[in-house]
Amino acid sequence: MGEFALGTDAILDALRGAIGTSVTIGEDPNVETYEFPWIIEGPPLRWLGKVDDYPAIVFQVKSTLTSDTVEQARRMVQHQLPITVWVEFHSELVYESVVTPYVYGLCRKIGDAVVKKIMDAGAKMGLEWLAKKQLVANGMNDDLMNTLEEQNVAIYGIDLVFEYFNVSSEAPVM
Repeated sequence: MGEFALGTDAILDALRGAIGTSVTIGEDPNVETYEFPWIIEGPPLRWLGKVDDYPAIVFQVKSTLTSDTVEQARRMVQHQLPITVWVEFHSELVYESVVTPYVYGLCRKIGDAVVKKIMDAGAKMGLEWLAKKQLVANGMNDDLMNTLEEQNVAIYGIDLVFEYFNVSSEAPVM
């Protein structure tokens, strides 16, 4: 069965669609577009040094499934699926930026633009069976940023929780 709730793949696909392949920040005449050559899954630090191009989007799905079998999972009525969306980029991008000369500023602007795209996708993000999408927190963790500073990587986190019910006829089943 795996450790993730039913519907995980559909929610990740909806997130990929909402984020798209790029984000634009700034205001005329100082506008920049950053493309995401990587939208991958796993712990955010796993990919450091393994991804050729940045910025990258990393989905960290957190397990909430408490059932041991498929049959037990089907009997669960409510699912809450927490996902952290990490935006990672090389801090050297700031040297090319016309929007801001600061790594923290660039990280915040790119991350906030990704949050806006996710939230603008609507409460259900095109998934009729999704009951609720909740933005729990977003921003930068100073300790994590300081840890990554010598690797020239900046990181922005977006914590989301998706809620849905098995009673819907459109809810994913195994």
